[in-house]
Amino acid sequence: MPVWEARHGARDNTGYARINTAPIRRTPLTIPNLGRFADGVAPVTASNGQVFICNDGGRLYAFEANGTPLWHRDLGHGFVATTSPVVGTPVQGHFTIYVLGTRAMDDHTVSPVVTRAQARLFAFTETGTPRWEQDLPFDDVREFRPAPPSLLQRFVAPEWLDSVILTLAFVSNPYPGLHTRIIAVSSGGAIEAVKDVSSYVSPIEGDVWWVPGFSFPLDTHPVWDTPVVLPAPGAAVEASGWTPRIWVTDGIKYLFHYDFDGHAFTEQKRIELPGPSSPVMLDPHENIAEFQRIAFYSAGSELRSSNVSTGPLGGTRVIAEGQATKLCPTYLGNHVLMFTRGSDDTRFPSGLVVVANGAVVSETTLPSQTMVPAAASQNHIFVSTKNVFLQYDRYMQKVGEVPWVNGGRIGPAIGPDGWVYAMASNILFIFPPMQNTGPVGGAHDTTHAPTGGGAGNAGRGRLG
Repeated sequence: MPVWEARHGARDNTGYARINTAPIRRTPLTIPNLGRFADGVAPVTASNGQVFICNDGGRLYAFEANGTPLWHRDLGHGFVATTSPVVGTPVQGHFTIYVLGTRAMDDHTVSPVVTRAQARLFAFTETGTPRWEQDLPFDDVREFRPAPPSLLQRFVAPEWLDSVILTLAFVSNPYPGLHTRIIAVSSGGAIEAVKDVSSYVSPIEGDVWWVPGFSFPLDTHPVWDTPVVLPAPGAAVEASGWTPRIWVTDGIKYLFHYDFDGHAFTEQKRIELPGPSSPVMLDPHENIAEFQRIAFYSAGSELRSSNVSTGPLGGTRVIAEGQATKLCPTYLGNHVLMFTRGSDDTRFPSGLVVVANGAVVSETTLPSQTMVPAAASQNHIFVSTKNVFLQYDRYMQKVGEVPWVNGGRIGPAIGPDGWVYAMASNILFIFPPMQNTGPVGGAHDTTHAPTGGGAGNAGRGRLG
């Protein structure tokens, strides 16, 4: 059963769900007033169909597949969430939702005042009960740029164990440079391993620091009404295997391959290339070469691939005028990949580029800009843009669209039963699966719109 457990699909980061989805032919269910969300986040789903998303105020929402509200919880203590949560592997019907929170505080005990930041991982049960909180190991940090968490599963007799893989870029006081660190946290909340991936001196002016790959710098032709800051590129984890492999990028210069034995990250390979995206990791049965595990990633205007064992397999050059992509590729099945060309400039529209067997087979210009990668089912491709949510078939013919306002900043997701989730502004849009022929979420004069208040409160609204 396909599970969209992390921001871009499963732990392998493919953005691909092995299930058929329905054409967008009906008015979707809409759930408004969910707060403000950080750029680049996305809903995630569990194997039972439940949906989770956390706004940048640190409020985690849980819904049934059809949008019925279940509960919400606040991280509290000033912690905010700027990445998607990740859903743990179910054990006898129970699972854990992990949320990465960060906060900054001014230290007035020194002069001049110094800003110190903190990162903490929060764990909740599927019913919203807090399980544990774990502070992450960082010393004297001024600012974090976290990547979406991923999940690693390894076999330790007699069972499979989960580890949460966290990638955080951070600036230390007093601005000596940018550093990237990966951390493994057990499902019980223990720190298992810490690895410093890379460190750079970055250009910083005043209180603003910027690193290629983390943001689209606005120019004289801005598309977005506020500055765009994407999460740091994250990790892709092998979906199966006795010795889990991890591909992780610093988003600036290097792509790394690590093995993880439950105690330490062991570097196996590093590949130097400018601004690599989050990688996509394919299992052997998905690869062109039998029994090979291949990682795909975009860098500038190229889609590249590497064999886990032997190194780079060469690249496919894709000419992209204007803003080149730094977005994670999307797997379409049958050895076909697609990457989303994002843009913050009206002169250079966003687009989709499909690559098969090392060659570009199609390019599609999008009607408005996007900053998030597409999602794919077995029969459809879903793209969130600023002005419209789009659905294409596998021949890149448009199947459906829903106009909206201020989209293109939050990624779409696909549930295990074929429900599709997308967001614009502070509204969650829910599209029904193929087997659902009746009204979504009940009668057409009811919907479920969470209101404020304490944990677990929920209100009512109307079907959009």
